[in-house]
Amino acid sequence: MDYCLVRLTSNDYRNFRKAYAQIVYSFAEKGTMFDREAEKFSSKIATETNLRTKTEFLKDLESREMYFFQVDGETKGYVELIFKGRTCDIYEFSVFEHGKGLGTILFEETMRIIKERECTKIELWCPFPGAQVFWKKNGFQPFYKNKRMYFRKKVR
Repeated sequence: MDYCLVRLTSNDYRNFRKAYAQIVYSFAEKGTMFDREAEKFSSKIATETNLRTKTEFLKDLESREMYFFQVDGETKGYVELIFKGRTCDIYEFSVFEHGKGLGTILFEETMRIIKERECTKIELWCPFPGAQVFWKKNGFQPFYKNKRMYFRKKVR
C-alpha cells in the first residue's frame, strides 16, 4: 500500500469540496451498537454546514496547512493543521473509511510533519466519542477548555 500526504493549494478547491463531502464522523465507539444511518445523516449535516466557500478556503490556506491523505493515488482522508509557534492544532482529521487502520497511518504521517516543524505540543478539539477513543490510544490526554473537551499531547 502506497500512501502520502499531499498539501492543498489554491487550485484544489473543487477536489477539497468533493473530498470533504465524504467525511463521516465517529459518533460511536468501535464495537458498540449505533444506528449507522443516523451517524451518516449527522455527519452529512455537520459536513454540509461546515463546508467552506471558495473565498473562505483560500483565506484558510493562508493561515493553515491542509492535506489530502492518499492511498494508492486515491484520496482516503483529510487533515488540517494550524501551527502557532511550537504548538500544532489539529483542526480537522478524518479518514473516509473507518476500521481499516487508515486513521493510524494518517496520524503517523501527520506526526512526521509536526515533528519536521519542531513542535513540542499538539492540541485538538474532539466532540465525537468514537474519535476520542482513537486519540486516547495515541497518547493524548483530555482536558476541558471553554466547556469543550480537547486533547493534547507532548511531542518528543
